[in-house]
Amino acid sequence: MSSRHRDIEDRASDWILRREAGLTAAEVHAFADWQRADPRHADAVRRHERAWSLLDRPRATGRAGAMVQELSRRATRRRRRATLVATACAASLALGWTWLARPPAAAGPAPAMAASAKLVRPDRRVLPDGSVVELNPEAEIAVDFSGPLRRVALRKGEALFQVAHDKTRPFIVAVGKFEVQAVGTAFDVRVDAGSLDVMVTEGTVQVRDAGANGGRELVDARNKLTVSAAPAPTSAPLPRAVAVSPQAMAEELSWRAPRLEFAGTPLGEAVALMNREAAAQLVIDDPALAAIRVNGLFRANNTAAFVRLLEANFGVVAEPAGDTVRLRRAHP
Repeated sequence: MSSRHRDIEDRASDWILRREAGLTAAEVHAFADWQRADPRHADAVRRHERAWSLLDRPRATGRAGAMVQELSRRATRRRRRATLVATACAASLALGWTWLARPPAAAGPAPAMAASAKLVRPDRRVLPDGSVVELNPEAEIAVDFSGPLRRVALRKGEALFQVAHDKTRPFIVAVGKFEVQAVGTAFDVRVDAGSLDVMVTEGTVQVRDAGANGGRELVDARNKLTVSAAPAPTSAPLPRAVAVSPQAMAEELSWRAPRLEFAGTPLGEAVALMNREAAAQLVIDDPALAAIRVNGLFRANNTAAFVRLLEANFGVVAEPAGDTVRLRRAHP
């Protein structure tokens, strides 16, 4: 790969990453100008977008700041990425999502790599009243049940609450100036980049602005409310909740699924661990294929997305047979 081509690939992956973190109006125009400046730029963006769509990535809530910080560290890592698949790896490497490294070229020895693989599940906690909370990675809460209220402060990130029924002690999740109140229900709360999302899976909750606004809004099951944490005029009401389809709700909560975390793991070992969690069993007969190193985070029960990534970037052919999928090289 020429130096110019590598620079274009790096810039394209940076733009895709920035877009996931959130572009300003000026950056939107700059991104469009960069793509128009050279047909190779637009081609690189399309390749990265295609690879991005293949990744079985969890919804990484509350990570926009981390994405932007990662951009500043990437320049020092670019030369070390020469053995990575440019279309699939560049965007996902920075986020800790699924990426695969090709076997090193025969001209040089393989770098030492401490292989590891583990199963990752959301942090599940049972609160003093029997309520259950599941925390997305990096979420932080503080629990205070000492008074007449059951009160949980969500300091950052996302959490799903399944509230034990108790009419005498309302359950409140506090996020900045907002309070989400429920008695016995299930709902998801996410705070990110100055906004608050409340999605209700069961029952009804009330979202209240405890600041100068003082607005209130009821959110029923299968509905979602998004509010800005920015100061608002005293007379401004809270926005209305909107309906959420079952498919969209499942996607919003996909972070709860168990995931496999690989670090320099040979594909054969990664497949063995995946086979313990998924119904579809993967089989590899080729030792060279089994030696491919796998890194990142992948949904444990979604072998289909994992196989698609192998097919798209590694010349792998998948041959399904019942509950078994045999993997082989397209060109032995």
